[in-house]
Amino acid sequence: MIGWLRGPTLSVEDDLLTVEAGGVGYEVYVSPAAAADARRATAEVVELWIHTIVREDALLLYGFASPVERDLFRRMIAVSQVGPKIALSAMSVASVEDLVAAITCGRGAALLAQAKGIGPKVAERLARELAPSLSTSVLAPPAVTEAHAALVALGLDAGEATALLRDVDNDEDVQGMIKTALSRRSTIGARA
Repeated sequence: MIGWLRGPTLSVEDDLLTVEAGGVGYEVYVSPAAAADARRATAEVVELWIHTIVREDALLLYGFASPVERDLFRRMIAVSQVGPKIALSAMSVASVEDLVAAITCGRGAALLAQAKGIGPKVAERLARELAPSLSTSVLAPPAVTEAHAALVALGLDAGEATALLRDVDNDEDVQGMIKTALSRRSTIGARA
């Protein structure tokens, strides 16, 4: 599998680059961030983190500006009925950091629905299925990850901790996030 490419950009189209490496021109479908980097560096050396898909009739390369961006793409295509084109479209609506923050805080569906080719149902499913894994990953904002770990250490189920941290203010400090989550839990418990 090809995991990384480095070389001059031979051509740049909307979401397709041709990168020369070792005397071979590789066509690589790229994320918006990687395309922007390539446009700035035309004929200069670009570095792309690659996700390779091998099909019976094709070898497809998808390129990203960073390993974190590639990781988000991989998580997206693991969701049922979400392929590479939908994942790249989803990644076009915001930076990786903003997208992850929105998903982990429960605002992801609205943001994802802005992407071309993604309807409200797919956006909702994508946000719902990504939220648990993103809240504990290196992609999540550090404060959210720390608050999630603290809630689990206090005895909460990981899924419950993720649900309680949805819609928290990412600018809030870790202690504030934990207090907000625990007050939500007591409010929910009081209603039950």
